[in-house]
Amino acid sequence: MKIFVFLLSLNVLLLANYEKADQFYKAKEYKKALAEAKASTSEYQDPRVHLLWARSAEALGSFNEAMSAYERVLILDENNAEAKTALIRLYKKSGRDELAYEMSNSLRPAGKRSSSDPLKANATAAIGYDSNINVTPGSGVLDNYYGTTNNEDVRSTMFSRFTGDFSYVDNFKNSDGGYYKGAARVFYQNNFKESLYNLFSGSLEVGGGYKWNGYNLYIPLIYDDVYYLNKKLFHQYALSPKLTMFLTDELICNLNASYTKRYYSGASNQKIDIDIWGSGVDFYYIFDKNYLFLKTAYESFHTGDAGGTLFINKRIFTASLGANYKVVPWLIARADYRFTHASFDDSVVTIYNPDTSKRVDNLHQVELKLSHNLKDNLELYLSDRYAKNTSNYVPAEYSKNIIMLGIGLNY
Repeated sequence: MKIFVFLLSLNVLLLANYEKADQFYKAKEYKKALAEAKASTSEYQDPRVHLLWARSAEALGSFNEAMSAYERVLILDENNAEAKTALIRLYKKSGRDELAYEMSNSLRPAGKRSSSDPLKANATAAIGYDSNINVTPGSGVLDNYYGTTNNEDVRSTMFSRFTGDFSYVDNFKNSDGGYYKGAARVFYQNNFKESLYNLFSGSLEVGGGYKWNGYNLYIPLIYDDVYYLNKKLFHQYALSPKLTMFLTDELICNLNASYTKRYYSGASNQKIDIDIWGSGVDFYYIFDKNYLFLKTAYESFHTGDAGGTLFINKRIFTASLGANYKVVPWLIARADYRFTHASFDDSVVTIYNPDTSKRVDNLHQVELKLSHNLKDNLELYLSDRYAKNTSNYVPAEYSKNIIMLGIGLNY
């Protein structure tokens, strides 16, 4: 009920706008300018609103409020020199010398790309170690379960990994809030000892969106290809609309939905098709230059002509909780915990197992990532991910650890 009251309030406040606040500020009527900036909820995605908010608050001596507003400017426009300069001044005034020093180092020379540029690209290269690349409970467990010997044991390997992401976003002409986006992504992992488990995926995306009154609706069409186990494993088409809502200055909510049509490559060129319906809700809470997040997702898989017991109907619920925190000026830490619950339509009964209950898996995953900015757009990172899957179907149980050292470039 509260969210509906909030949305109704937004419509009432639309009469307030940036231009009116700017007029008050130029007339040195800072209290009125601050009130109008706060009321300009329809333009909260515009960094100019928060910049005017900050200037007015600073002129009135409300330095903590001014700092928060300048920090919001940098969330929306990370290269805004005025906001950075003002924060250096305010940090020093409040005795936060470490933050002032950090902000001084982040000021970029003229000619650097700003966050408003339509073209974005980033790439990462890493080397790592996977303790259980074949995702198995081990030969001892499998031997006991099946009552046989020579079952596959756990395999570990070093690997190299590359990712690339390119996107272009631009506004429609003659449109107040409409825009379009195109993107391409690649992922490649080369295993040093276990080449069978090399993985490559490529993705193309095209979509359109519209921003209004603190909302952002984006609807993309996505095509993916995945190569695994020395073959093209599957390709898929997806429609994935997302609605982003700025609930408050610090709280952002995403409502997600998706429909995916996936085609696996079966024997004798047989195509095994699966329909995947998904939905989810994400929350991000931003404070200073840090944030907390909570993500939830639900997916329902429905097979067409399964062609075997490997492709069955299932439902997956995932929840993840985490934080991104700047520990010291040169070190950023990210920690998250993910829980996944999967229920399957098939029974776990076999000739070796009399249990006739439905299969249920529970995955617990913890990841810690430490990163350091070597230069403006260059990041060095170290990550450690531990995952453990429990199941009433013994062959599906496993645990694994993945450690990576990598470097990332953002443009």
